[in-house]
Amino acid sequence: MNINFHAKNITLNPEHEEYIRHKLEHLTRLSAHLQDDSVQCDVHIEKGHDKSHGSHVEMKVSISVPNNLLYAEVFDSLQVTEAIDLLVDKLKHQIEKYKTKQ
Repeated sequence: MNINFHAKNITLNPEHEEYIRHKLEHLTRLSAHLQDDSVQCDVHIEKGHDKSHGSHVEMKVSISVPNNLLYAEVFDSLQVTEAIDLLVDKLKHQIEKYKTKQ
C-alpha cells in the first residue's frame, strides 16, 4: 500500500508519520487486496481553530482498493494519534464489509 500525506496548517513530525504508517499498514493484514502495491492511501490532515472547539485536528483517510473506495474522517480530535486510532477503527469495519462482498 502506498501512503501519501497531505498536511494543511500543521507540520507532521517523523514520529507522527511513522505512527500513522504503522497503523495503516496493520490494516493490510485484514485483507489480501490491501497488500498490493497498486493500492493508494491518501491521508489528509488539517489543523483548525474555531471559537467553540478551540484548536483541533481534522483527519481524512481514503484507500483506493479494486472496485471500491474506503473512506473515513474524524473531526474535532485533539491529537494526531487520537485521530488515527479512531480512523483505523472505522476503516476496520469497512474492510470487513469489503471482504464479505468479495
